[in-house]
Amino acid sequence: MEFLSRFEVLKPVLAKACRIYVMTASISNEDYERVIQSPLVTQYIVKPVSRDNLKEIFASFSSTLNQY
Repeated sequence: MEFLSRFEVLKPVLAKACRIYVMTASISNEDYERVIQSPLVTQYIVKPVSRDNLKEIFASFSSTLNQY
């Protein structure tokens, strides 16, 4: 959460939008609820990461690049 707090301060000066994917080994519901409440977080991913998770992220990123 410290990263998200600091990033929120930085966000207004960034030239482009950023997506934040939180990748964690934590399966705690408390951690999930706390992180997912942030509008900065695109997705919360619990390790181990599957190939399908990565394909989904890259596909979403690629479609965003095509918009510019």
